[in-house]
Amino acid sequence: MHCLTYFVLFQDGGASAEDTSMTQATINSRDVLKINLAVTKPNSSITWSFLTQNHDIGFQLVFENQKVVVPFRRVQSHKEIQEGTHPCHSLGTYTVIFDNSYSLARSKTISFNLFVIEPEEVNSNVTSGVVL
Repeated sequence: MHCLTYFVLFQDGGASAEDTSMTQATINSRDVLKINLAVTKPNSSITWSFLTQNHDIGFQLVFENQKVVVPFRRVQSHKEIQEGTHPCHSLGTYTVIFDNSYSLARSKTISFNLFVIEPEEVNSNVTSGVVL
């Protein structure tokens, strides 16, 4: 299995289903895509928004590569956009995992937005941001 890893130091703003500036990646069969997000301020939040073309994908969020904060599940992201938020009570690296390791033959094309939103941004309802 191969693993692609992206590192994101900080993202401001938020994601929405209407956002057309999503990052795209292809995840080969039997591969995973890991995206690291650095949370540097207490009470920040991680938000995600993603969709795939034609087939499902596995999704999981872990903290410091060991504590599962959003358990693995296969999601029907080809049928509807998947969105969510996780409050980060601990500082450190959170890893978003898009998992296609269960697929023996199909690569998956995924479009996604990931953001770390700091507390004052949550309170001021900031909605613009930089996309990975």
